[in-house]
Amino acid sequence: MTNSPSKIALAVGILLAVALSFSCSGGGGGDDEVSSSSVKSKPSSSSGDVAVKPCGGVSYDPKLYRCELGELIGKCRGNDYYVSYQQCVNGVIVDNNSLSSSSGSPINPSSSSLPIAGNSSSSIIESPSSSSLPVAGNSSSSIIESPSSSSLPIAGNSSSSVVSSSSSVPSSSSYVPVWGEWTEITPATCESVGEETRTNDIEETETREIPKLNWYAWSVVTPATCLGAGEEKRTCPGNASPTQTRTIAQIEYNPAAKFCDSRDGKLYKFVTIGTQNWMAENLNYNASGSKCYNNNPDNCNTYGRLYGWATAMNGSASSTANPSGVQGVCPSGWHLPSSVEWDKLLRSVDGNTETDSPYRSPTAGRNLKAKNGWNINNDNGQSGNGTDDFGFAALPGGYGYYGGSSGGNFAYVGDQGEWWSSSNCSSNWGTNCAYVWIIFNNYESFGPTVGTETKSDLHSVRCVQDSP
Repeated sequence: MTNSPSKIALAVGILLAVALSFSCSGGGGGDDEVSSSSVKSKPSSSSGDVAVKPCGGVSYDPKLYRCELGELIGKCRGNDYYVSYQQCVNGVIVDNNSLSSSSGSPINPSSSSLPIAGNSSSSIIESPSSSSLPVAGNSSSSIIESPSSSSLPIAGNSSSSVVSSSSSVPSSSSYVPVWGEWTEITPATCESVGEETRTNDIEETETREIPKLNWYAWSVVTPATCLGAGEEKRTCPGNASPTQTRTIAQIEYNPAAKFCDSRDGKLYKFVTIGTQNWMAENLNYNASGSKCYNNNPDNCNTYGRLYGWATAMNGSASSTANPSGVQGVCPSGWHLPSSVEWDKLLRSVDGNTETDSPYRSPTAGRNLKAKNGWNINNDNGQSGNGTDDFGFAALPGGYGYYGGSSGGNFAYVGDQGEWWSSSNCSSNWGTNCAYVWIIFNNYESFGPTVGTETKSDLHSVRCVQDSP
């Protein structure tokens, strides 16, 4: 059957009248907890009739909101909030400005996603900004999604859908504060801990300990000797940090094997050979004009100092007596040995009873040399070390020559040891000659050398005790 134009016009008119009646219907506000700012549809007819009313140009569901003086008001766990500039987030009323500043994206209250009361199935219509409403009488509700809106649950929805948010605005319970730098309150020292503090962007403050500083190593201020105690100190990093000092105990020793030089507190070992007590190491007293080999202090620690004959004699005249009676550069109670005293030492070692002087022993060099510290024997490639059968521990300290007394030349350290006597050479060699006893690394003998040993040369010193 063909419809006439008049019938079609009548049907359209009836539909328009029905639509206008829905848009003008009224109702009261509700107390349901919601989390958005505008309603865009009414529930389907299967859930019952819901009135949609205008408020300030925005249509709303009066079961979920109420309108006062053109402002749409919702409930958030029993508390009122204004939809135009607030939201209900997880039961907490939050200003849109707070959400905007914490997320970096502005909140558009007119396009927020709101729950639809009584909706049995929800769908989402994507629109960056819209104030359009669903058609009254539509059987399925639709929600406009705003990129800046928070993800909120749909009230009364049986399928428990969640409205998504592209800005991921954090809730107040998940916000992580931003902390500032630590600021020192009390500086740490080596004796006490310090304290520092910092504050975050929500005015929270926390403090923590600064660990104690580590002391620098102890350093000697005054060395301990056999004469008395010494002192050492240590400091702490930092300008205002303290300094600590402590005592270094006096060096103890066995007087039956060592003696203490009262001039500088140095200890020396000594050994008894025959009826004589000899120093078992070279003298290391810093007398005027004495030198370290190559002017290196480490050589003094190993080999003792080198002395010119005048320094070794300390103004005394030549002596061939036994004992010499010349203290010279030696400590109190000890003296510089004469050529006769050197003869007596060597005869005690090899058992020779001859009386010629000066005496050269064919084997004493091997027996008196230290077990270590001598260079290889260049003649046979064998070790230049000795057996040190008597504890004399002779070391190859070398010597200085031709201006050595003023810091000149040095030679033969590691190869030979040379020691002054208090005795001038025989008259055949003139007055600028004194006897020096020598051991070489490539010979087993030990005896005097004359002729080239001028008194300006520098040699080692061993002292003999005055009264054993």
